[in-house]
Amino acid sequence: MSNRAAVVLITMVTVVFLATDAFAQAPAPVLLGAGPSFMEAGGSAGGFVINASKALLSGRNAGVGPVADFSLHSEDGVSWTSFGGGARITSRPLFWKTILFGEFLVGASVLTVPESSSTHLTTNVGGGLHLPLHKRINLLFQFNLLKANGEDDTGKRTTIGISVALGSK
Repeated sequence: MSNRAAVVLITMVTVVFLATDAFAQAPAPVLLGAGPSFMEAGGSAGGFVINASKALLSGRNAGVGPVADFSLHSEDGVSWTSFGGGARITSRPLFWKTILFGEFLVGASVLTVPESSSTHLTTNVGGGLHLPLHKRINLLFQFNLLKANGEDDTGKRTTIGISVALGSK
């Protein structure tokens, strides 16, 4: 057997071993996050965010699963309420307890000004991290870009809050 064939065989066996070991882990918990938030979109507004996620396909250091997100921001009679669902990819780099994530959601936004309101299809792209404070309690840092169809401004949302692991692990 040539060196190249040996390397390929060893690599294949290692990948199969790691994949079966990684997916034999206990189910990932539901992460419920909430906190104050700051939105900038043609002006600035304070508010709050609530989100929940669960890695359905998860290994030792990575996972993918659904995420749901709700936020409300208001300033001087103008408000932006958004909600949506999508997918979140999580990663826990080797030897770190911190969970990094990226997400893509689709939903709706209700934009309200003193005399009217309008509803728009909204896309939400973002990411952040859960920094452990205790076994099931994390500090949540998150940044998202929200784009409501038909609107000129892209909302830039920054959240610092708490997330709690519910369920397994």
